[in-house]
Parts: sequence; structure tokens; C-alpha cells
Amino acid sequence: TTISATFDEQINPSTLNTATFILRRGRENIEGSVEYSGTTATFIPDENLEFDERYTARITDEVEDLAGNNLGRNFDWRFSTQDDSDDNAPEIVDVEPDDGADDVGVNTTISVTFSEAMNPVSINGFTFQVMEDGPGNSTRSVVGFIDYSGFTATFTPFSSLNADERYFIVVTGEVEDDAGNEMNEDFEWDFRTRDNDDDDDDDD
Repeated sequence: TTISATFDEQINPSTLNTATFILRRGRENIEGSVEYSGTTATFIPDENLEFDERYTARITDEVEDLAGNNLGRNFDWRFSTQDDSDDNAPEIVDVEPDDGADDVGVNTTISVTFSEAMNPVSINGFTFQVMEDGPGNSTRSVVGFIDYSGFTATFTPFSSLNADERYFIVVTGEVEDDAGNEMNEDFEWDFRTRDNDDDDDDDD
């Protein structure tokens, strides 16, 4: 995981670094880097955290807002990581577009939400496949970009989908959670895009 803190106003970015945003396990400082966007600072560990350990994060009082006001006091919080006894297979709890949906826009993205945090490396073009219904019983693969954030993987096609076409999506059983448990079974669903006449009607 990454560790983030959100402030109630914009912060001077030069005051946010690994000396003012600290992550510790016991007395050991965890190596990492700090990023800042909007009003949120994020600590990114160089390596995965350990299983079943307690960590302390600290924002020190040297952090300042844009007017030069410092935080006033250190801000600490604590959390524990999952243990390595997790042997439950992940599940898919939601998909977009819905299974069997009609009249889906040709510029849609395709997403799948899992029941728990996944190993992003296991979600790729081999395990998250989008296919277009072709002539006869053939199918053609759709090329796109896959992004993973939170519990959700999103497939964004490189170009618009075809109008009035049926698309099949397969998430294979090889995708795995953070503990290395595979989903085991393939998950499939489909949808159909709207035709060009529907687009014309909407414009009118």
C-alpha cells in the first residue's frame, strides 16, 4: 500500500519530503519517496511492507502551508498490515458496463472491481481480455491500456469501439490478490454498443 495524508489547505511542496513524512516499523525508518498533489501527500515505500506488522506514520511540524504557517505539532497515526494466512480467493463484485447491457457508448471504458486488493502485475493483457464478436463464430481482440487503482482494474481501448457490436470480456482465473491467491475460475460477461442511428437520434 501507499500511505497518504490530506490537508485542509495547500502545502508548500518543498516542505514535504522523507524528513517530514516518515514511516516507521518500531524504530526502523522505512525507505521510500514522497509525492504531493492537490492537498494530499503520499508516501510510497521502496518495497512492499511486511505482513502482520504495525507501522507508524508521522507528518512532522516542519510542514508549512503556502503562507509559511507550520503544522504546529507532529501528527501521528498507526495501522497494521494483513497477516500472511490469507488463503481466500478474490472475487469480482462489480463490472462496467453491466453484463448484458445494450446501447453502450462506443467511447466507454471497461472496468472490473474485485473484493480485495489485487497484485497489479497479475492484471494484464493476457488476464484481462476484451474481444469483439466477428463474422461467424470468430472473435477479434481489442487493443487497449489497462490501469489498476484501489480494487478496480480499467481497460481503456486505444480507439473507439465499433457501433452496434457485441463485446465479450474475460478476466482469467490467473489474476491474484496481494497474498498470491488466484481467482481460479474465469469470469466472463458481455455487452453491446449502440448503433449509429441511436447516436444520431441523441444529437437531434
